[in-house]
Amino acid sequence: MVGSSRLIYAMARSAQATDKPQGRLLRISGSYGTPVGAIWAAFIIMVISVIAFGWVFSQSIFNAWAWTGAVGTLIVLVAYLLATAGAARMLRRTTTVSAWEIAIPVATLAVLGYTVFRNVVPYPTGPQFWLPIAAAIWVAVAVAVLVLMPAMTRRIGTELASQDGLAVSAPGVPSAASPASPAGTAPA
Repeated sequence: MVGSSRLIYAMARSAQATDKPQGRLLRISGSYGTPVGAIWAAFIIMVISVIAFGWVFSQSIFNAWAWTGAVGTLIVLVAYLLATAGAARMLRRTTTVSAWEIAIPVATLAVLGYTVFRNVVPYPTGPQFWLPIAAAIWVAVAVAVLVLMPAMTRRIGTELASQDGLAVSAPGVPSAASPASPAGTAPA
């Protein structure tokens, strides 16, 4: 819940084009400094998921809860695969990292690919048949949002890269702060 609520908060903040983002997802606890709105959103999504699995498949709450974990694991593995592929792409575009270091994300992709494979082969039977399908639906929804909202996707990517001090550059596009340059200035 902690990771998902913080991700919801960061995405909601970065998705807004204003200097002072606002909204229910961005409410912060005055006492603890936690993202209360995003925590509630994550909690509601989890409860709906557990109820849906339990109701649709007439299963106990324990099974439904475990199934949301299985679906979440598959989604996280896909996210790791995509993040690692992105890191490999970024490594190939930089001149500050030795070419041999591409072996690290390639090996990581192989391990993650094998892990996904072992999670779906042999394919689950019975009510668990739907778990990989549910994970695929969530991933498809995320991909659809990325494709249908490219401006928001770019804004989120630029914001997250800037916060992490990563250079985001393409030919003719100014880059965000990079490790070699002070924050807010483009490298010479």
